[in-house]
Amino acid sequence: MLPLLAAVHGTDWRAHVDPAGMASFLLVVASPGELVTWDFDGERLAETRHPEGTTMVTSGGPEDRKTERYLPAFAAADGPEAWRRLVRAAPPADDPGALVVRHEEDGRVFATVFGELVEAEPGRLRVSSSREPWTGRPWDVLEVG
Repeated sequence: MLPLLAAVHGTDWRAHVDPAGMASFLLVVASPGELVTWDFDGERLAETRHPEGTTMVTSGGPEDRKTERYLPAFAAADGPEAWRRLVRAAPPADDPGALVVRHEEDGRVFATVFGELVEAEPGRLRVSSSREPWTGRPWDVLEVG
């Protein structure tokens, strides 16, 4: 529901729903003028307006320090193909702070199941995604504009 509200109302999505009682979430709204994220921990909703440039969004929880650990390498890399190489160089590890995670516990698997790369600029949007971003398999691509 939240992504649909954000698609229709943009950054004003909060006027149309109260997150009280919802599970934790991270919502991203990218528009031609700005990139905004909302991180809800089940109690507090924190809004962040990001500066122009490379931004890394993770799923949170024990991974919260991923951005600190990995963003400098992604910011220094020369664009999308170099970013994909960084992910391919990090096979799944049994560490919640790893770039790509695979953890088995009591017969259940907790793992990275999706990677997405969004390239946006005025008049152009390219979204690349992969169910196995650590492999060399091609990513699915959607281009608009």
